[in-house]
Amino acid sequence: MPVLATYTAVTALSIAGNAAGCFAHGLPTTPDWAVYQPTLTVGAAVNLVTRAAAGLYFFNTGGSACAGEVTAQFVHSLIR
Repeated sequence: MPVLATYTAVTALSIAGNAAGCFAHGLPTTPDWAVYQPTLTVGAAVNLVTRAAAGLYFFNTGGSACAGEVTAQFVHSLIR
């Protein structure tokens, strides 16, 4: 399965505790993969709520802000 193109978007994002955060990714379509990686130790997870064509929506389940990095990737491949 040859890969025709790969697009990756990465940015820093801080999400307040018990709140949602949005990352406008600029990829050509809905990402195939997205993750939020905290840069500090956290007591609760930041969950991916949804992937959309224009942005990614995360929710911080903890009680305090969580700084981190968002990585999203769109991989287009040809299946024969």
